[in-house]
Amino acid sequence: MPYINKEDREPINSSSGSFVPRDGAELQYAIARLINLHYSYVEATSVFGIRYRHMESIMGALSGATIEHYRCVVAPYEDDKIEENGGVYNVKCGEPY
Repeated sequence: MPYINKEDREPINSSSGSFVPRDGAELQYAIARLINLHYSYVEATSVFGIRYRHMESIMGALSGATIEHYRCVVAPYEDDKIEENGGVYNVKCGEPY
């Protein structure tokens, strides 16, 4: 995930307001709104309008966010559960667990 420096985070953090998604549907809607805002920005600033490269950039950002969420949140949780309950597979990185 392309981490941005602290100075560049501030406008994003301060603009997110007090809305907190209560479930996956609200989270997905909020993400869709951000994507639409990005497309509006591209339309307003690009001579050629929205191109496939803009769509590809959004898909890459969504994919990267998914992978980073898995790496930082889901995988450690799963590792804890494997410790607690035992694994499903017979091998983990070449060794039984």
